[in-house]
Amino acid sequence: MSLSNTGKTSNGLVFNIDTRNPKSFAGQPTTNLIPNPTINAYPTFGNGWLTYNTNQYNNGSFFSIGTIASVSNNIITTTTNHPLRTYDVMQPNSTGGGVTAYTNYFVVKLSNTTFQLYPYNSSQDGSQGYINPSTGNFKVYDDIANGNVISVNATNFPTYWWGYPHLPNAGLVKEIIPGGFNVDPAFPTDCIRLHYIRQDGVGDGMAYGVDGQGLNYPATVTSSFWARAVTDSAVGGYIVYENYNYGVTSPTAYAWGFNLGQLGVWNRYSFSWPTNNPNAISYWFPGLTIPGKYDIANIQIENNSNPTTFTTGSRSVTTSIFDRTGNTTLDVTNTSFDSNGAITFPANFTTGNSYITTNTNCSLSGNQTLTAWIKPVYNSGPHKTVICTDINYPYGVKLMCYKNTARYGIWLGWAGASNTNYEALVAGNICDGVTRMLTGTWRQDTGVATVYLNGVSVGSFSTGITDPIPLVDGKIRVGGGYEVRDFGNGQSFEGTIYSASIYNYALSPAEVMNLYTSTKGYYGL
Repeated sequence: MSLSNTGKTSNGLVFNIDTRNPKSFAGQPTTNLIPNPTINAYPTFGNGWLTYNTNQYNNGSFFSIGTIASVSNNIITTTTNHPLRTYDVMQPNSTGGGVTAYTNYFVVKLSNTTFQLYPYNSSQDGSQGYINPSTGNFKVYDDIANGNVISVNATNFPTYWWGYPHLPNAGLVKEIIPGGFNVDPAFPTDCIRLHYIRQDGVGDGMAYGVDGQGLNYPATVTSSFWARAVTDSAVGGYIVYENYNYGVTSPTAYAWGFNLGQLGVWNRYSFSWPTNNPNAISYWFPGLTIPGKYDIANIQIENNSNPTTFTTGSRSVTTSIFDRTGNTTLDVTNTSFDSNGAITFPANFTTGNSYITTNTNCSLSGNQTLTAWIKPVYNSGPHKTVICTDINYPYGVKLMCYKNTARYGIWLGWAGASNTNYEALVAGNICDGVTRMLTGTWRQDTGVATVYLNGVSVGSFSTGITDPIPLVDGKIRVGGGYEVRDFGNGQSFEGTIYSASIYNYALSPAEVMNLYTSTKGYYGL
């Protein structure tokens, strides 16, 4: 028996969570602090994508390009070698010679002493960053390809120029690939392709012109992004991600370097860093120094000390994990997350307050199956509930571990004058940090409960009762006892619960084994 794409079995599945599946586990509650996330959290048309020229002239101040020897046929000649390079975006500090002060122009270097100027294409959103079939060149350089040189003359031609550091297309062409990030084919997003085209070894980088605001400080925050090499020349290429943290104390810049992986393979890169200010700006990607291409997608900055699954906005405690059957809504307020952003249930022997709870009645009182993949890590304690069908004691059914006597099993409870409960506890220690599948079935028609470990039956018992198991509210709880006050009979689970399911009938031994064999590969078994 295996889960379909919708998360349902052929019959009987009424509850299922699976932290391996992004449709079930969205990730730790968080907010992507890159503003206007539906536009800016992932690269797409309309973003403020800029280029950062990592080799600026004269620390960003106007400088002399040398004495002008002549201006003829729209070619500027200097008496000594000029420092300008093809694809530089430059602006003069005065008007004359056919150019206008503080206007940007593309430079095309003809020789060490000659150059030409072309109209600057100010597109910044990646919409023009692809090859024009009529010119064979990138569209942002169409004026260069078509020979639309700026008409210049020798009259008062400016000799002081400046290259603004955050201008697009200065030897780095940006192209939006619609739906290009498809790690999860069901939720593709656009990505940005960076074309490094310079032949002179001068590296350019991309800067992101928005602020990430609202960072906790002083605290640790986490940045992350995805990238892949698109050309062989980019494989193993060194790229750098930088955050500039500012707002209250002296600004601080942080930088982390990464090497691109295999050709065409998306990899996620993340890092945590200390912040003393509420804002972060300039997500720079100084990159390749030889011609090549790579893609970037899904950039995130968040108030967490560990990276979490990408989100375009906020992910709350009720949108972190989903019941794949769609029957219930889950709340993770009372659980924790490890350094990888995975759900954990920490050691909490006395308070019993680590659990996930549904908000609706599961209405299960007859035949049923409870099953979960778990890795218990506690050393002692009474009943540790993996999953239960009623949060009140002593009602419902629960799947549990019981370390005091090194047992595990299924517990069934009836309330009333007799306050009766039955426990099928099977000897054996599973609280050793090893991942296993624990399953319990209850058959109301026969009054028999059965316990399975890794798909194999390890014990059955008969209650002699065939009445429905009573419920109070029928809310499902994963990883916690029946009630927070119920210290003695149902404390919080300690360890990791990877998946948990409930069926409204008792699975047969063959079905339990099939469930095990169809899922064990996820856990290296």
